[in-house]
Order: sequence, then C-alpha cells, then structure tokens
Amino acid sequence: MAAALPLPQRAHDLPALRARLAAGPLANSSPDGSLPCAAGGLAPSIEVRRRFDWYSQALAPSGAADRLDALEVEALLEQDAKAACGEVAAQQIRTLWRGYIAIAAEPGARAADLRARAAALKAAQQAQLGPQWAEAFFGDDHRALEARLGGAADTGAAAASSAASLALTTPSASAQASAAVAELQARWADFDRRIAEAGREWRALGEQGAATPAQADALLNRWFSADERVRASALLNLPV
Repeated sequence: MAAALPLPQRAHDLPALRARLAAGPLANSSPDGSLPCAAGGLAPSIEVRRRFDWYSQALAPSGAADRLDALEVEALLEQDAKAACGEVAAQQIRTLWRGYIAIAAEPGARAADLRARAAALKAAQQAQLGPQWAEAFFGDDHRALEARLGGAADTGAAAASSAASLALTTPSASAQASAAVAELQARWADFDRRIAEAGREWRALGEQGAATPAQADALLNRWFSADERVRASALLNLPV
C-alpha cells in the first residue's frame, strides 16, 4: 500500500453526509463490523471489511440525494477510524478503502477458469491491500473455495482410479463437491452475462446522448445487487 504519502482529499460536510446516509438504503440500520485498534493504527481484521461492505450499500453516482459516492464514504470511514483509533488509523483506512474498491477493476477476475479467477483476485487483493490485510479480509474466502475445489479434484481422482471404490465410499461427497463448484461457476457466468447486457445498454444510452449519472444509477440498480455495485461500476467504467 502507498501509505507513506498523504492522500489527496476534498472537504466534506460530514453532518450532511450522515443525514444522507440515514435517509438512503442504510436507513434504520446499524453499522456492521468494527474498527479494532492496534499500536500502528488499525488491527488487520475482517471486521474492517464488514464495515466497508456496509457502507458500500449506500454507494451511487455523485449527486444522488440519498446515496454517497466513493470519496464521501471515504470521508465517513476516516471519521469513524479517527474516533476509534486516532489520526494514524484515519490515514490508514483511506488507503485501505481506495485499495478495496480498486480490486473490483481487476480484469483477471473475469477469467473463464474458476481457479484462474481466484488467483487473479488474490494477486489483486495482495497488491492493493498488502499481504496482511488481504489475508484478514479475504483469507477465509480463499480457503473455503480451495477446500471445495480440492474436494472436487480428490473425488474425481478416486473415481478415475476405481469406480467401485467410489460407489462404496464417497458418492455423496463427489456429488456435493461438484454441485458446489457448479454453483460458483454459475454465479460467475450470471454476473458476466449481466455485465455484458448492462454494457450494451450503457453504450446505447451513450449513443442517444442519455448516459447521465442518474441513468447510470438506474442501470446499476436494475442489473446488480447492492453488494455488486462497486465491482460492476468499475468493470463498466461507471461512476460509483
């Protein structure tokens, strides 16, 4: 992470941002996650990622009355971190947030092979966040995926060496592992399909001279869930 240099920032009316946050998708909800402190600022923890994910549900193009853009969310995170752990943590969380949203633009995450996608995402996560924070944020996800893929490979090898042995020992395990991999691949394929459809729609709006921030917001709402918006907007080159 490029934490050695100060990050540029713009002035924000924090009370006004909090009011907009309270009127948008996160109305009547409490912040998820937490900001654990350490001697050097924030302690690497998946709790910080959960706080990022909570704020991400309020993201939308700049100018939306009840939504926030990425820099406005950054300002609120900075305020949270400063209150929780001090000035060093405030600077640190800005760097982490920028790295976190940059991961969504990793082109290798759309590779056809599931293992290649996972490897590309892991590399991007480590590059943007550093190994320690990447492990804290995403380590459990990668281990769970590897366990599923490894289980599928193991049962497949057993079937190749002895169909009779497989029939006697692990038929249900093989089916479950294959189903898990198929489900993950189906989710990726569905996301890619929606990215393609949304991209065609956005280009058509551009040709009509109607590619406005409001139209971008409507398009993202139409095609993607709240937790997909950041990655989708990055892949489509839309404002978040």
